[in-house]
Amino acid sequence: MSQVERPVLPIDHTAWLRPHAPTLKERTYEHQPTALPHAIPVGIGQGISTIALIPWMSGIWALPLRYERISSWGAIR
Repeated sequence: MSQVERPVLPIDHTAWLRPHAPTLKERTYEHQPTALPHAIPVGIGQGISTIALIPWMSGIWALPLRYERISSWGAIR
């Protein structure tokens, strides 16, 4: 990576919904946006956190740096 270039480090939270997996450890209520007018935007599953590197000038690709499940008590494991 160039010393002159400023990196962009985006952070994302993604919901992995698993409503039919009752034995899955630490299932939590996760927000999942929906375009349907009467659909419930909350589901049961796990939250996943991603941190990536995107080059400042090109911005056409992203390199994932860290990808982890968010535990039910709020800390990233």
